[in-house]
Amino acid sequence: MVTSSNQRMVTNYSHSDQVYSILLDQIVDGLYHPNQQITEQEVASSLGVSRTPVREAFKMLERDGVLVHRPNIGVFVKPMTQSAIRELYEVRSALERMALKIAFPKLTPERINAWTDELDGLEKLKEPQSHHQWYKLDAEFHRTFAELSGNSYLQKLLNNVFLLMHTFRKRVATNPEALRVSIKQHRRILRALKSGELDKALDALEEHISTTAGVMIRQVESSEIDP
Repeated sequence: MVTSSNQRMVTNYSHSDQVYSILLDQIVDGLYHPNQQITEQEVASSLGVSRTPVREAFKMLERDGVLVHRPNIGVFVKPMTQSAIRELYEVRSALERMALKIAFPKLTPERINAWTDELDGLEKLKEPQSHHQWYKLDAEFHRTFAELSGNSYLQKLLNNVFLLMHTFRKRVATNPEALRVSIKQHRRILRALKSGELDKALDALEEHISTTAGVMIRQVESSEIDP
């Protein structure tokens, strides 16, 4: 069901890119679940728009790997399988290492210290608030490497990887122990960056991405998100 806040927002929305943005947020927030069918009429009615921008938004989400069209059946939220997670995180590791190498000279002590302070504050929060804050901080942390690289192609590729990750990650990445491990690994990355040791930072980054992939695979399996 669409929330009242989204219903208020769409009174000003009529274009496919805006419908795309709203639908993507709803999928990330779990309003639509993996393998759930989603129809043009349902979305058009809930958002108060015609079916034309919804149809175009569906095509955009299919293109980005968020929705899947099953001939003679309909459109569904695409499930993230264990093998897809492995492949996605392998690509993420290669791209993000490249981004960090390029961005490394541009990472100022002020930025690194700010991230460290945010981690300190995060550890003082209680559940589930800490998961929400961590999700935001982690996304900002990793996107910054791509942005500072200044390479528009690299940014585009990583943004697509992050988009696919976020459609399932927010629903399953709520394991308290995984959160503590992730914070510890981010501190390792930051310590290496602060001391100017790029190779150590790259190793810590790769370890973090590999660990996160393992957590996602196990949680997808245990949550039966993977069909």
